[in-house]
Amino acid sequence: MSIDTAHGKTAKVEVLILEADKNGVLRDKEGRAQNKYGQLIDAHEAAIPEATVVVVNVGV
Repeated sequence: MSIDTAHGKTAKVEVLILEADKNGVLRDKEGRAQNKYGQLIDAHEAAIPEATVVVVNVGV
């Protein structure tokens, strides 16, 4: 989705914040396990492809 402004187009960006739990597993705010690419993973660390999300890295 983009928005037209007086200075051109602006893209809408969703932010995904992942935090490592005590075992080093990345989890989103709902507690779902994810890999470093933002894909939901199962108990065997296999990606669940239909649940893939886009991860945007912003310089920190």
